[in-house]
Amino acid sequence: MTATIERWLKRKITLHITGCWVGSLLALLAGIFALFLTFLLAYIVLCIGEDGVSAVTGLFFNRVFHLGHTWRVVICWLFLTALCVEWIHHSPWRLGEYEKNDAAPVTRALVPFFGASSLFLLKPHASATLITEILYTGPRLVLGAKSLALEAYRSRNLKIAECAQVLQLLVSAGKAMTYEELNTAYADANWPILKTGLARIPGVVFLEKGFGLTDDLRKELCSLAPTN
Repeated sequence: MTATIERWLKRKITLHITGCWVGSLLALLAGIFALFLTFLLAYIVLCIGEDGVSAVTGLFFNRVFHLGHTWRVVICWLFLTALCVEWIHHSPWRLGEYEKNDAAPVTRALVPFFGASSLFLLKPHASATLITEILYTGPRLVLGAKSLALEAYRSRNLKIAECAQVLQLLVSAGKAMTYEELNTAYADANWPILKTGLARIPGVVFLEKGFGLTDDLRKELCSLAPTN
């Protein structure tokens, strides 16, 4: 049955690698588009800000402030670079973390007059976090595409024959097995590498003292027996 499990595992890994490459390509295209929109938004904000600064400098100093297209492009690229660097150092556990931050009574009184748009003033921290996470969309997609590509590349090095043998041992045992039992049954295994490979197989459960299989994976592997 080990050969049957090995063929099954090859199909699973092939589908996984294909899915990673397709997902990586889609994420990359979507990320490039999101970065383009972010770049365009930053450029528009600079243009609007330049008009405002020009009005102030013209009124008080009789001089017109002009940034120029080249400088706008440079600043926008620096902004995108800063977003990517910040996302790399950003903890994924902080996503969707909107701390409670009640606004003053005067701010809450604006809601009946300005409608839903004034809700951003009621929770300034939550509003800033939401806007920041929207700006992170491009870097998240691009770096996510990189992670999927790395996952596809690493999955190519999966020790299929060795992993299939471990799965066969777990299926035959009908229960979880300790590391000692696995070492006795498969003494020549390179367990550090095997653990990395087994972690990529959905349904393999890592326990404190050994490995186990979920019921769904065990049933699927057992159903392969008649084709052996």
